[in-house]
Amino acid sequence: MLLVKAALRQRRDSREQDCKINHLIDHQIRNEETLGKLIDLQLHSEERVADQNGRIDNLIKLQKHDEVRFARLTESQFNTDRKLETLIEMVEGVSKRKSRQKS
Repeated sequence: MLLVKAALRQRRDSREQDCKINHLIDHQIRNEETLGKLIDLQLHSEERVADQNGRIDNLIKLQKHDEVRFARLTESQFNTDRKLETLIEMVEGVSKRKSRQKS
């Protein structure tokens, strides 16, 4: 009788252990599937980051080019203002001379 009870207990414990092992295996499979998805997402993210870095590099190049163009434009505007000021002074000088000659 004791031997039968021990055998039944052993059988029950073995089934519980099998159930727990199957449960762990199921979780391991799900974890591996999730890890595979995460790896795919990580690779996709890295590709997007690389693409964004390329775009940022291009924008930096364009910004530098624009800075050079703005510097040239500023210099040109300064020269135009100086020439215009000289022209205005010349016109005012001629106008003053004409008004003195009329007097």
